[in-house]
Amino acid sequence: MAEEWIIQALIELMEKREFSKITVKDIADRAGVARLTFYRHFDTKEDVLRLHLKSLFADYQKDLSERNISNLPDALSVCFDYWKRSKTEIGLFVSNHLESLLYTPFSDYLEAMLDQYHYADRFTSTQKAFLVGGLYFSMLDYIANEEGEPPKEAAASIFRMLSINV
Repeated sequence: MAEEWIIQALIELMEKREFSKITVKDIADRAGVARLTFYRHFDTKEDVLRLHLKSLFADYQKDLSERNISNLPDALSVCFDYWKRSKTEIGLFVSNHLESLLYTPFSDYLEAMLDQYHYADRFTSTQKAFLVGGLYFSMLDYIANEEGEPPKEAAASIFRMLSINV
């Protein structure tokens, strides 16, 4: 429970202040816990955000499972939709120059999607890096674009561009 309070406190503080100006004391005070409690669960503020992102991506994976998505284009469509719904939170990472914290879990879950839909062996390491980077920046652009295309069209346009037969 303390981890959830700490995560929520940091997100709330980031809505008002720059991440770099938020202290562990600020987070602990906002969460209603002692600094020692913070350090029992986390080493750094970045670790708080990493755990939060892990949870967000786990929710995305759960959403995929519950929808019984059977192919990569539909999974990517859900991903676009999920990121758009998380726009405010992801915007906090971007505005605080913390995109690098987003990239690792995004990369891990994209790898998992490629495995799940039997694409992992189709690509070389370089091609996977291209896909991860391209999709990552596409997602950031997608959530920044207020009048973008619907998620299903965005996903289809990516696959058309890559000429991946699915």
